[in-house]
Amino acid sequence: MIQELVEYGLSHKEAEVYLALLKLGTATANRITEIVDMPRSTVYEILDKLRLIGLLSTIIIGSKTNFIASKPQRLVELLDEKKNSIKKVLPSLIQMQAQIDEKPFTEVFQGNIAVYKIFDEIIDNANKEILIIGSMQNAIEKIYYRTDKFRNLRKERGIKVKQILEKSQESTQEKIDKYTEVKYLTDLKNSKEVIFIIEGCVYHVLLKSEISAIKIKSKEHTNTMKILFESLWKK
Repeated sequence: MIQELVEYGLSHKEAEVYLALLKLGTATANRITEIVDMPRSTVYEILDKLRLIGLLSTIIIGSKTNFIASKPQRLVELLDEKKNSIKKVLPSLIQMQAQIDEKPFTEVFQGNIAVYKIFDEIIDNANKEILIIGSMQNAIEKIYYRTDKFRNLRKERGIKVKQILEKSQESTQEKIDKYTEVKYLTDLKNSKEVIFIIEGCVYHVLLKSEISAIKIKSKEHTNTMKILFESLWKK
């Protein structure tokens, strides 16, 4: 039962004091201290906290202050009050998050495992289309099987891709279909970077001895990269 109260939001000691008081009905701080085996100062702090959150009340009997545990249903009432409070501020919280999301955001990934996750992320976040610039030959040499997995998963989800690739045996074997368009730029043959452009985000994958990547989440940067891509595509 203590664990459930802890999950509710009370500390372990607060839960102990509340349950002890619930069993006693009405009790002084001294009596509660004897039951829970805690320092008197700690019990007073906890009782004050429980009173403030509405889980107990006080009554004077004789000249002594006695504490009375609120009915257990009060726990549910408190939760409902918290929900209503959150509902009131939720629109403002959402607006604050939206403002943060609009700010440029950059992440750096290093190592094969970290970069492999990027390809899954690109597929998960791509809406309808992915734009790619880079050397397929160099990508296959560094990324290995992930290129095939990326391609197959993309087609399964019906995501289209426009690729500007180097002219090589690997790139010319790329199957052209309703989901795939390819154009070639000979100068990309020695490129050690592959750029992925999706809605609102650009990934720069660096094909060095240790693969690394830079993720830039920015509407402005994405729009600029799309302009550059479409300019190259037309030529």
